[in-house]
Amino acid sequence: MGGAAAGAGGAAGGGTADGRNLAGAGTPRPTWSSTLIILAVGTLLFHGTVVAPAVYALGGLWLLTAVAVRRVGRSVAVRQQVSSTHVTPGQDVHVRITIINRSRLPIPWIWFEEPLPVHLESGPQFRACAAVASSGRCQTEFTLRPTQRGQYRIGSIQFTLGDWFGLCTSQGQAQLPLWVTVFPRILPLPPLRPAALVPVGPRRDLISPFREELTQGLRPYRPGDPLRWIAWKASARHGQLEVKDFPRVRERATTVVLDLDEHSWRTALGRRALERAFSIAASYFWAPPDGDQATGLFTRAASVRYVPEGSGLLRESPRYIRIPPRRGLMHRRQILEILSTLQLADGPELAELLIALQRQLSPGESLLILTAGHRPSAWTAAQRLAAAHHPVTILGLESHALPPCPGARVLPVSIEGEVVWA
Repeated sequence: MGGAAAGAGGAAGGGTADGRNLAGAGTPRPTWSSTLIILAVGTLLFHGTVVAPAVYALGGLWLLTAVAVRRVGRSVAVRQQVSSTHVTPGQDVHVRITIINRSRLPIPWIWFEEPLPVHLESGPQFRACAAVASSGRCQTEFTLRPTQRGQYRIGSIQFTLGDWFGLCTSQGQAQLPLWVTVFPRILPLPPLRPAALVPVGPRRDLISPFREELTQGLRPYRPGDPLRWIAWKASARHGQLEVKDFPRVRERATTVVLDLDEHSWRTALGRRALERAFSIAASYFWAPPDGDQATGLFTRAASVRYVPEGSGLLRESPRYIRIPPRRGLMHRRQILEILSTLQLADGPELAELLIALQRQLSPGESLLILTAGHRPSAWTAAQRLAAAHHPVTILGLESHALPPCPGARVLPVSIEGEVVWA
């Protein structure tokens, strides 16, 4: 530990928390109280001897150290920084704790410790001891090694400080609300085809910088056409409204349907397969194997265990989570944060999920269904979606052989190795 000043913030993607007012800074506790009581009784018994001045000196020393320790304990501030607040399993998170002494009195020794979540560190807590000069600071660092997806809170730091003689100690606690989100493990995914092709609006011309949109001629105006599509010169020449006719550009869009019914993953092997399913879904949003495309998520909302920052209450959520397919890094990061907190729940079954989703799909939107085993009702619902021109791919975890689903693509997935599907 050194005396260098702490930075104002963490590294890129990191976070910083300040504990300027420590909660529970207790009154100094005399560690030699029993000794002082014995000496005081001896002074009363042997009044006027050489023992009395010694007792008075020790009592005055204890009072001075008690006042000093109490004053220093109230002026201690704690700052904690993390290198990154969003990581994947196996990625190290570097944590720095800075103890700041805002008083003009030195701290001979301060002992501080921080309890850590079990899935972030092999040990139950971090401990350190240091001495801090007047108006100075000290730093210490350690590394967290996340092993399981989830959202973890760190920053509950407890400290104890005292004087040179060990006469008095003061205790306190700093609550620094820092959250570390661990995404599911990312896997390399092979290409998955076919993907849905959804009609969108006009296409940008990527060749000519002088034209914003590609057109393929003119056509008569139809109710609902935007006014900016009207070709005013051609309309005046033909005596009727003419609009630009754009080619129907098509964009890939896929919704991942995650089955979180606890009856689907009831076995011990099924729990391993479930984590594999989370990894497949996260990998699909991290880097879609079909290239840049719009991606979305649909699952049971009651299985989300999300605790807002600075609060110990669970957030109320609707029955289902429906995130429509979109592009962009922020959109994918939002889905990854949800995947890091999802847990199993009692129902609904996969068939009910697909029936509820059918009314919300865009034309031609494809589905990637992650489930375990085979249930005839789910296969029937998937068949109806395929009949409505929605390409459906079913990935069955913990399954070596699955019956075919007419109109849909059914692939058994192994929970071992890097290859997810053939």
